Amino acid sequence: FFLFHFLGLPTTCPAILGNNQADQSDSRTPHTMITRSALCGLTLLIATFSLLSASAHSLRQRSPQDDSNQQFSDADHDHRRLSLKSLMKTNFKVSNDPKTTQAKGYVCARGEVPWDDHDEILAEIPSYISAYHARHKFFAIELDLVKDDIVTNFGGTGLFHTFTIWVVLRKLKPKVIVESGVYRGFTSWMIARATEDYSPLIVRVDPWAVGWNGVYGNPRPDTFVDYRGDNYMDFTRIDWDELFDEHFLSPGDKASTLFILDDQADQLRRLEQLSRMGFQHVLVDENFVPAMGVAFSVKDACDKAGDLRLAFARTDKSGESSPRRCDNARKDCKRMTPTEIEKAYEEFDSLIDTYWEGPPLAPLARPYSSLMKKLEAGYIDGPSEWTLNHAKLVYQSSKPPLYNSLEEASKSTGLSEMHLSYESGRYTNMAYIKLKRHHHHHQENESRRRLNDEEEDDDDPSKPKTKGYVCNKGTIAWDTKVKILSELNSFIDMHHLRQKFFKIDINNQGFNYGSFGMFHSFILWVVLRKTKPTVVIESGVAGGYTSWLISKATEEWNPLIVRIDPKLKGWDGMNLNPNASKMVNLRGDEYQDLTEVDWDALYAKHGLSRADKATTLFILDDHQDQVTRLSQIRQMGFQRVVVQSNFVPGVGDAFSLKDACDATGFVRRNFNSSTLKSVPIQPNRCTNYHKTCEKIDPFESQLVALDLDDMVKTYWEGPPLSPIVRPYQAVIPFIVDKNIFEGPKVWTDNHDRLVVESTKAPFYDTLQLASTVTGFSEEYLAFESGRYVNIAYVELNPIEE
Repeated sequence: FFLFHFLGLPTTCPAILGNNQADQSDSRTPHTMITRSALCGLTLLIATFSLLSASAHSLRQRSPQDDSNQQFSDADHDHRRLSLKSLMKTNFKVSNDPKTTQAKGYVCARGEVPWDDHDEILAEIPSYISAYHARHKFFAIELDLVKDDIVTNFGGTGLFHTFTIWVVLRKLKPKVIVESGVYRGFTSWMIARATEDYSPLIVRVDPWAVGWNGVYGNPRPDTFVDYRGDNYMDFTRIDWDELFDEHFLSPGDKASTLFILDDQADQLRRLEQLSRMGFQHVLVDENFVPAMGVAFSVKDACDKAGDLRLAFARTDKSGESSPRRCDNARKDCKRMTPTEIEKAYEEFDSLIDTYWEGPPLAPLARPYSSLMKKLEAGYIDGPSEWTLNHAKLVYQSSKPPLYNSLEEASKSTGLSEMHLSYESGRYTNMAYIKLKRHHHHHQENESRRRLNDEEEDDDDPSKPKTKGYVCNKGTIAWDTKVKILSELNSFIDMHHLRQKFFKIDINNQGFNYGSFGMFHSFILWVVLRKTKPTVVIESGVAGGYTSWLISKATEEWNPLIVRIDPKLKGWDGMNLNPNASKMVNLRGDEYQDLTEVDWDALYAKHGLSRADKATTLFILDDHQDQVTRLSQIRQMGFQRVVVQSNFVPGVGDAFSLKDACDATGFVRRNFNSSTLKSVPIQPNRCTNYHKTCEKIDPFESQLVALDLDDMVKTYWEGPPLSPIVRPYQAVIPFIVDKNIFEGPKVWTDNHDRLVVESTKAPFYDTLQLASTVTGFSEEYLAFESGRYVNIAYVELNPIEE
């Protein structure tokens, strides 16, 4: 029975004799039943004898030359192909004799996790096993799936790995869990069960939409978000800020989100993407030993010496091992040179703070046995022929099991030794990873000092010869650190009230994603409090967060507030607003562009004169060419403007004032999207959300700079509250991944350098100091530093009549 079960052959008499013989219950008699039982037993006996005879004959026919190319051992038995008997051993022993193998296995490890205690991990066994059996029942009865698949979750995450997921979830308690690679939803069901005491948001990403939909039988379907099937998007293309906004999550929740990667993609590349997006916690499935599997694994990258990689690599026609780095379910593979292998480890080292492999539940009685058919068929990378030495290396490269024997594991879990033995063949070193913070980004003011090292720049031709700059013109009376920071306490009070207002009173989210970040909001608060405008005009409103800030900053003198936006969403400006009568909405159906509004008539209607235009403040956040906007505003008789989205030259979805200020074009060329050194770089001048763009040559750049100089009396960029430790992190996905902003195709450290150089010194020198003074966490301040894009206050020269 065990032999037939392992080979996937029929193990019941009805299956062997055929249903037409075995299911004729109406005509059964004791005599016929005995006859059929005897026939069934005889058939099984003959088939078994035939299989064993064929196996023995095959072994006898093997030539000694068949094993002559094996590189691991001088012992004959280590050169044999793994026999069925070898795979079925319940206790696979590994010799420490150096003669048994040239390469030695290793357990990749880095840092520590708080739950890495044998007894603490095993304390989760009872609840896990209960959920494991409940899942079988749910999928077999409620969803009517094939029973054999239910027991094993064939093709999905195995028993040992699911337990590692269970433990990490119970200990880490992430508020958001993202599955990249879902298959039929077995793991999704276990995630929901493991986290039912606090119900996190569960995001599922998969090009296929099969199996459990996350809704049926789920008491909290509202916690599931599916990007599957027709709704599929790779996680790099999801707008996480918007998604978090919709589910009332804060930036701090992004850093505590857990990704579960089972998508057959290059795992090191995936980690780099997650690091760049600001995520830190990851679980990786299919974390194969080096040179094996369908995609490059983290464990492969950890193999600095490369001995294991050579041991498991498939040999080419010359007989040499030739390791590869694969991606996209092994559709994209390339040979790895020694230099590339070294770089992979360096990236592993720079990315990963903590790496912890979950130990197997029971001894690995059948290392990688579930992969043998795929390996033989060439569906996965791996050695040309699997030997006992490979199995030993897998064993040596895995942590000791939680239970010392199959018998002990069976008694504790209630699962059969056969089932545990089968699952041991599916174990591939699932690992929990914590990524380093601020990977690829500068660390506080140390980076600023390094950036100014001109001698280093001169020696390195890969670095741009131009320096960043802070555009500046004229002076303002309140441009002192003391005067600006005198507004900080009132701003912080407002900031907390706004979070409460939008999260509770408006049933929205307290953090202003997609618009003014916290650093920009503070500068706007200061400008409002210092200039005391009689009218405030918002061109670009979004969810109304900035409108609420304006109303709070100006409640002492209660100016007219005009809001302009083609879309109608978020706060209406009326709800819970004591000064709603001073709020004018030109949004949605009432929308008019600021150039179309009859400002004289509007001012007269509200008891204002044309003289009040000089004390009106425009706030531009409408994704239009900012130089054109200034010209329009000036022509209408207005003089004061705050510009948001004031990107460095060559970046963004609309031409910025900071771009126009770059008369020489040196900085613009370094941020331009062209990566072909031989092609002259001609940047774009864009407007209307990057929908309309035209080339701008060096001569035109100088003319634009002259026009700006003629229009502008004062140009002042507001400094960031804390150091820019994550330059443009919120913007990079729109440039590199989504390609909807102008900017370089590949974002490098040089671009980070120029962003930092082009930004004023922060009010507080370190994140720690800024956190102590403001009460905001260092993580939140670091997040907000990635949203800072040089907000500026501008005073225009009046047009002489």
